[in-house]
Amino acid sequence: MDSYDLNRLLAIKDVLADANVEPFDIRDPRQCAYRVLTDIIARDQAKHDSDAEESAARAALLDPSLDGCIDQSFVEAVPACVDRPQSGAPAAGDCALQAAQSHFSFIVKLERRYRALLASGTKPAAEAVLDLPIDFQRLGEVLTAHCGKPVVIKANKLSPGGYSKVTVFSTMEVGHQSRQVVVRCDVGAGIAETSVLDEYPVIKMLHDAGVAVPRPIWAGRLEKAGGAMMVMEQVAGNAFGSPISSIIQDDGLCREMAVHLARLHGVPPSATEFGCSTVDTRSKILSMIESSAVDLGKTGVDSPVHTYAFQWLRDNLHLVGPREAVVHGDYGPHNLLVEDGRVNAILDWEFVKIGHPAEDICWPRLSIEAVGSWEIFLDAYVKAGGIRPTDDELRYFSILGLARISVMQTQIDSAFGEGPATLVRWAAPGVERFRPSMLRLGQMLGLEAA
Repeated sequence: MDSYDLNRLLAIKDVLADANVEPFDIRDPRQCAYRVLTDIIARDQAKHDSDAEESAARAALLDPSLDGCIDQSFVEAVPACVDRPQSGAPAAGDCALQAAQSHFSFIVKLERRYRALLASGTKPAAEAVLDLPIDFQRLGEVLTAHCGKPVVIKANKLSPGGYSKVTVFSTMEVGHQSRQVVVRCDVGAGIAETSVLDEYPVIKMLHDAGVAVPRPIWAGRLEKAGGAMMVMEQVAGNAFGSPISSIIQDDGLCREMAVHLARLHGVPPSATEFGCSTVDTRSKILSMIESSAVDLGKTGVDSPVHTYAFQWLRDNLHLVGPREAVVHGDYGPHNLLVEDGRVNAILDWEFVKIGHPAEDICWPRLSIEAVGSWEIFLDAYVKAGGIRPTDDELRYFSILGLARISVMQTQIDSAFGEGPATLVRWAAPGVERFRPSMLRLGQMLGLEAA
């Protein structure tokens, strides 16, 4: 589609969403149509790749002979080559060429496998749609006891996002008054071993501190009626991208993102539920590196670029200064509700912690650059009271963020098609976001020429 009416596509996408086609399942053509529309809009708005690059990638994916052209010697030779990269310096020469070629061949294989899985679904879609792990009648009874007034709560529709939680837009009737709320519930198919019961007290404290978060109402467990869950007021607005992309380009919104992040980082760590931190900043970062390396290993994927990146991060840990703040852990357009160019709320606090503020700044760097200017974002962050990280810290945390994001994308892709992970929303990041993440990671590590 070289040209189209964007507003018409957005309207069609909204109609499909309102028809309860979420969660996206590979066996329902309506849901695949929704996914395709979302992809087209995001791709053409964000404009990460040139037309020539896109045409070349499409031709490669349609060429069945490409598999026979992959030189397996690259996969065998590179790990030993990148085991000990020079501290502070990019990979060089044949080693970098081997790392890049072997890994980009792997990316092509992932994309082809994803498309093959999409074509192989055989079960009826009804088996996977709207299977909610929440007893809303029981939830209403618990909220009645909590509020001291009769409460009836009804599910309206599922949120299309999220990998480790189920989020349901609902209506909560308290007496004769009605308000829109969100019910968020733990599920067992996620990649993050976190609970809404850990999020809730942090959200409550941040709400009281004036951070833009939904007003929390209740959190707890329902015996024999669903797992841990929390209820919050629904906030107007829409998310507008992913950790590495955005469907909106607006310098004003870029500044808004920076201002709200600076406000969060300005909340004293002692004013949250975390108490005093007993682990130094660098030890926490090292723990993140090792955790990501272990997660990648569990997928069975052999990634030379990740091997190099993790070693580079270990060797250059001295570049990071000892600073701490309340860190969201997954800040970006996908976790912001925006209305009329204003950020109304920051969502999904499952990764919140005490950490280095540069982690939050650099984690969504590609999406920030898609929304507006990286320098505009940094300047607005400083003007709002934030402390600008050093250039070394910005590079370090950008590499750390891209390495961790791409590992998560690999985990998601590996889970797709197995057990409960049949939903397109699980597979999409593997094909939509893995390539730009890895290309930028290679660029920042000095693999661009290769």
